[in-house]
Amino acid sequence: MDHRIAEAMADMNATVLKEKIDELKKEVDVLTNEINIKESELKRICPHIHTKTEHGEITGDYYNKGTYYSVETCVLCGKEIDRTESPSSYG
Repeated sequence: MDHRIAEAMADMNATVLKEKIDELKKEVDVLTNEINIKESELKRICPHIHTKTEHGEITGDYYNKGTYYSVETCVLCGKEIDRTESPSSYG
């Protein structure tokens, strides 16, 4: 008898916990949607004054030359402002 009571209590606790998890997931979905809307608005209104430039190289292989790249992004909103790519001299 005690075993059934313990199982019923564990099931009830698991059900309550599952409902709480589902509720939190819904809140996360709402917040994620709101964040996406605000980030889109920020990218639209941002003057992109503060930027950073990243330089790098994508290496090639025997048949394909590598590529040097330079990417300028806005520090405030993360929008890519400019991208320049040029082939490297050897693969």
